[in-house]
Amino acid sequence: MKSEKTVLKDFVTFLKKSTIQASVGKDEGKYRFFTSSDTKKKYIDTYLYDKEAVILGTGGTPSCNYYNGKFATSTDNFILETNEKLKAKYLYYYLRFDNLSILSKGFRGSGLKHISKAYIENIPLTVPPLSEQEEIIDTLDRINTLIDENRAEIALYDELIKSRFNEMFGECEKTKLVDVAQITMGQSPESKYYNDIKQGIPFFQGKGDYGSKYTNINHYTSKWLKTASEGSVLMSVRAPVGPVNIASVNCAIGRGLCAINALYKKSNNEFIYNALNNMQDEIFRAGKVGSTFGSINKGKIENLLIPKASFAEQQKFANFAIRKEEQKALVQSRIENLKHFYEKEMNKYFGG
Repeated sequence: MKSEKTVLKDFVTFLKKSTIQASVGKDEGKYRFFTSSDTKKKYIDTYLYDKEAVILGTGGTPSCNYYNGKFATSTDNFILETNEKLKAKYLYYYLRFDNLSILSKGFRGSGLKHISKAYIENIPLTVPPLSEQEEIIDTLDRINTLIDENRAEIALYDELIKSRFNEMFGECEKTKLVDVAQITMGQSPESKYYNDIKQGIPFFQGKGDYGSKYTNINHYTSKWLKTASEGSVLMSVRAPVGPVNIASVNCAIGRGLCAINALYKKSNNEFIYNALNNMQDEIFRAGKVGSTFGSINKGKIENLLIPKASFAEQQKFANFAIRKEEQKALVQSRIENLKHFYEKEMNKYFGG
């Protein structure tokens, strides 16, 4: 049998949306709750639907979710129920092809953009036989399962590092950060010097340039005022206050960051990075109170209390953490290969 080329409205029913009040449930409730952006999983105590469905966000930026079970949504979603010729999960993968490009093209309007029901109904759709749809779903599901398993392995390494840190230093006396490290506050050059064509040196402005542990290079600057060396611990000092990363290269730092470097033979940056990473709540509270956007000044950073430990013990921990980071890097490489394979398969199935 050949694939059937048609439009979405021939295969789906738009379920009627019901209003659900925020007070109905809590994030820790029993039933999945979808919002338009759905950037964070939420759960509530009341459900409105018990369907296998595709949930599309209608406002802001495109979102597409698949769910099979009891769930509720905010009213800024479309809920699509497929007929007997179209698998809901096949439709989910179809719409997610090329980073939701099909949906992105339908967002219109000034200010907060929206997507219309009419646009969604007329999305071109290629529908192969059900047996082929099931094969596609199975292949993509298996790849995503492998990605999730590898991400869980990375999370385990992170937990091992955190547990070892707490085991070694959880009961230690405290010392001021300034006693073991030098702090350099960032300063931003004029925006006219910023570029993305590699003129000058990499420029990190804030948390937006963070990776999982090491910074990502997104911008350069041809003029700089404050710099940090490769391996420096970088802390976000403006909303959000506290998150840390490690500079992947020699770089310039803007006013949203400070650079922290261990004093010779008193500490090391791997130890400092983990100490600060373990005390995010405390650093956040130290941020300026009463301003619209939180911030923390150099004096408060210098007075942050971290575990007081011998240099030898710190180095012992650092060696352990670095070994685990090397293992994490191997797992991350597997994830990247799986992502590449996933995109290749998506293009084969949906790329025309």
